[in-house]
Amino acid sequence: MRFLSFIYLFVINLRNRYYDKFLPKKLDFPVISVGGIRAGGSGKTPIADWIIAQIEEAGKTPVLFSRGYKRLSKQTEIVSPNNETCWQAVGDEPLMLKKHRKKLWLAIDANRKRAEKKLRAFGLKNIVGVMDDGFQRRDFWRDLDVVILAPNDLTDNILPLGMLREPVKSLERADIILSQKKIKYGNNCIVEFVADEFINAVSGEKKLNFDDEILCFCGIARPQRFLDSVNKLTKKENKYLFFPDHHKYCDKDYETLNSACQAVLVTTEKDFMRLDAKRIAKMQNLWYISYSARLENESYGFMKNKILEICGEKK
Repeated sequence: MRFLSFIYLFVINLRNRYYDKFLPKKLDFPVISVGGIRAGGSGKTPIADWIIAQIEEAGKTPVLFSRGYKRLSKQTEIVSPNNETCWQAVGDEPLMLKKHRKKLWLAIDANRKRAEKKLRAFGLKNIVGVMDDGFQRRDFWRDLDVVILAPNDLTDNILPLGMLREPVKSLERADIILSQKKIKYGNNCIVEFVADEFINAVSGEKKLNFDDEILCFCGIARPQRFLDSVNKLTKKENKYLFFPDHHKYCDKDYETLNSACQAVLVTTEKDFMRLDAKRIAKMQNLWYISYSARLENESYGFMKNKILEICGEKK
């Protein structure tokens, strides 16, 4: 494994040297990249959501560039705020962000350049792009590189020995580094990812706790973090059922969930995006948990000013 990690690191370093020398072409609209150095969840989606909200507030048109990880379609998908779509076409995370942000456009393709070219046909004005999971996509221009660190990233190893897609040294090219604790790297901002409340999948009712037994289920990269959030909100240990990351729910899964009908079923919002609407239409006991990214006061001001600069607004 160490030998494979060495080979992987060698290739990554060669690639980075190439892009250090040959930068991609600057676009005629600003782009904010939201990414990480870790393979798997680090909190990129709540940060992208917060950034998109700031772009909307500045009166600009946000466009999310994403590969739509684990989506079923291979086509380039350009989705306007007024058009409906599904996770099979765009992926669960882009779909979730679209439902949160009413002005958000989606440009979905593993090839960001191809998506950007197709987007131009719509003649949009005042665009600010947000590139999802973009730190390694160095063939696509960005004006601001935001990196989110998971708690153990600074001590982890390179793939496949560890979970890092790039060495810690790569953080030197980040403009802003978000972490949950203070670190000694670049422009460090402190963020907390907070589980806010439970939302009923059918009625939209909101709650902070339940008296009934709870069964937590999800298919995300770091399921323990989800379970810990539910346990913290409910102040008790709950049962759980974990599936692979970006799991596509099948007949057997729905049978399993329906067999637990006496319990309250709690999942993540990303998993909720992948559930079949017809199958869950009568599941009054199904809830999902909502998260938000909360920046410390100083970090909030710094981040907001940076985004306003990118949007062409004064501080």
